[in-house]
Amino acid sequence: MADISDPAFQALRQSIHDTPSLHEYLFNLTDPDDFIAAARQLASIHGHDLKEEDVRQSMHAGRKAWIERNRT
Repeated sequence: MADISDPAFQALRQSIHDTPSLHEYLFNLTDPDDFIAAARQLASIHGHDLKEEDVRQSMHAGRKAWIERNRT
């Protein structure tokens, strides 16, 4: 399993955040499997090999961080 703190993974993540149309496209995907496929394809285009579990791990970490930030 890839380390989501890996510089290559972080560079890909930053690229998504820095490209509004790409960010919007991914944000609007409602099916997790579609999102995973799109993220893996994008990674591949940028020369990175992300496994499905890598993306799922990142999604889980993001959800957890969001929940923790929004607790009242």
